[in-house]
Amino acid sequence: MRYQRFEELPVWNDAIELSYRLISLTQSGVCHGIGDLKTQLERATISISNNIAEGFERGTNDELISFLYYARGSAGEVRSMLRLLRMFLRKAGLGQEIDDLIRRAESISKQLGGWIESLKNSGFKGTRSQNSQTREAARAAKRRDDFLAKLRALQEIGPRGPLVLTTRDGRRFPLAGPHEYLVSPDGKSVAVCEGEGLVILETSEISELEPGA
Repeated sequence: MRYQRFEELPVWNDAIELSYRLISLTQSGVCHGIGDLKTQLERATISISNNIAEGFERGTNDELISFLYYARGSAGEVRSMLRLLRMFLRKAGLGQEIDDLIRRAESISKQLGGWIESLKNSGFKGTRSQNSQTREAARAAKRRDDFLAKLRALQEIGPRGPLVLTTRDGRRFPLAGPHEYLVSPDGKSVAVCEGEGLVILETSEISELEPGA
């Protein structure tokens, strides 16, 4: 799934939730008398979500990866300081709450690490590197993937009756069943029966495949 806004990212939402919970704790006064720990904790936890957001908005994979590393570093800072805070508050009955925050920070670090590795291996350089041709190719690939996903879903729930295939330009192909279409091995085209002949369509040009009446 390709996210359009950083607010949709699960890891960003997890980072925001961590910040809310951690700052709610620090604002209660638990860090009083422990140097500058309160301010440093709050800055570090806010830095996680901010770096994710800034990297996402930069538009290139290289910059996104750099900012994700910054976010991961901030998550590490948060864990380190929380473990120190836990030592100071071991008699205050807040151990479980602090352990929960540590687990949340660890989860965020793991998510960021997995995302970084997937970006390194993706070959995609980011939206800023795209021209009109590459953007259209990406959109075509997404339409193809959407069609193939719908096809798999229909095959799994198994309508054995009529189907209707609709193209982006509005052409409709009523099909008696799965035996009247054939998807190429690479998933890029589909042959459908029309009368006594066959029509070859690119899967990226198919807008809908649904059970017929």
